[in-house]
Amino acid sequence: MLALEDPSSNARAVIGAEIARAIGEDRCEAIVLGCAGMADLAADLSAGHGLPVIDGVAAATKFAEALAGARLMTSKIGAYAAPLAK
Repeated sequence: MLALEDPSSNARAVIGAEIARAIGEDRCEAIVLGCAGMADLAADLSAGHGLPVIDGVAAATKFAEALAGARLMTSKIGAYAAPLAK
């Protein structure tokens, strides 16, 4: 079982092996973790593999903060327009 919260799990090793494979096969230069449960792994994986490992939740939060700080909103002319009056 690959349970990140279980210390006896081999989940960290499996994720590390996939990162090594991505580096070897695809010459990737960064990894984005796709699960909030992996947030605690980012720094260790980055140090262990020598490339940026990005916590997707932290990146999304900072991106949302940047959009709000720039006062950007969703479009009002397309799919995100207000519903038509009834």
